[in-house]
Amino acid sequence: MSNVQLENGYCSLATELVDQFCRYRLSGEEWLVLWAIFRKTYCWHKKEDKIALSTFAGMTGLKRPTVLRALQKLLSKKIIDIIKKDDRQPNTYRFNKHFDTWLSLSKKDTLSSIKIMPVINKDNELSSIKRHSIDIKDTSSKDRKKIPPTLEMVTAYNLKRNNGINPQEYLDANETSGWIMKGGKKVKDWQAQIRTWESNRKKWDKDKLVVRPQTEMEKFARECLANCGGDHDIAQFRFLAKYTTDDILKVKHIIYL
Repeated sequence: MSNVQLENGYCSLATELVDQFCRYRLSGEEWLVLWAIFRKTYCWHKKEDKIALSTFAGMTGLKRPTVLRALQKLLSKKIIDIIKKDDRQPNTYRFNKHFDTWLSLSKKDTLSSIKIMPVINKDNELSSIKRHSIDIKDTSSKDRKKIPPTLEMVTAYNLKRNNGINPQEYLDANETSGWIMKGGKKVKDWQAQIRTWESNRKKWDKDKLVVRPQTEMEKFARECLANCGGDHDIAQFRFLAKYTTDDILKVKHIIYL
């Protein structure tokens, strides 16, 4: 049994910050990386520290691409600051305690509450609840141009279109690319981009129907490409999470334009 004692060290956090964390939504990988930053800074009574990616990976058990993705998400939400002074040295990371500057995660444009409909049985008496319906609000033109959209907004739109696209994967893919599309243009209408993903997924789903021998590596490359809406740059990034740069040359007919 572990013997946890304050005498062995502790991390001081202001109550105001803890209260804010209770209301602020972060993904699992974001929390892991954020706590690693706390461990290397606040737990040593420091405001910032140089932390290598290998250190993050060792502390959290995450792979380096996942650590990078989490850091980019935390940076985009203004929860952390990243200071890069020298390419030969690890970046310096600092927690932003001014929570009023964090990116707002409004739930205004989210799924409305679930409406529960009572069902009348044969004896014309109200029986137990048997139907559930989800009322999804239409998003306005202003919402379409909000970059980045919230997870709730993307979820509601995907459910409305019944396209099967994973909202978190969509957000992760765009946050990895900095919301820059192929060709260097910024995403201006995220709903239009999702419709493009739908079209690309249909195209790649048809390609899957072609009957010919495929290696496991080729299958994974096609899955990477299909899951990110046909974006080759993001597909290459996902492929390298499992295989090496030498392996990617073996599937360049799939993953490269």
